[in-house]
Amino acid sequence: MSQKNILISVFVLCVLFFIIGVVLIEPSRIGLCPEGNLACKQSLPLYKYAQSLLIMSGVLFVAALVAASLPFGAFKAWGIFSLFYIPLAAMGIAAFPSLEIYAGGILTAWIAAAIYVIGAAGAIIYGLGAGDDEI
Repeated sequence: MSQKNILISVFVLCVLFFIIGVVLIEPSRIGLCPEGNLACKQSLPLYKYAQSLLIMSGVLFVAALVAASLPFGAFKAWGIFSLFYIPLAAMGIAAFPSLEIYAGGILTAWIAAAIYVIGAAGAIIYGLGAGDDEI
């Protein structure tokens, strides 16, 4: 798969996750729930993951924009890291969706996003120093 196809796939996923997150946070705007009915919002199957979807889609979108401007070796290192990390982060967020410490129930997503940013930066730095064959 080429760099362009990977970026298009990532951008489509980010937009899809962002839209799903917005719909889950504000279901009354599209008629899923009556205005102000919190019980209806909380009964939606993925409601507890809405803010996590928004946070992670934003972080992934920015990382993909940065990776798009890098040489192929760094892009490949970022892609390999993302391929392994994002499913693990999703499982962690699913296992602990509302780990709360003064964060409104989204601390798990912020922790996952911070680890992703640090790990992606490390992978990109490694990719810049390594040749295409070494990754």
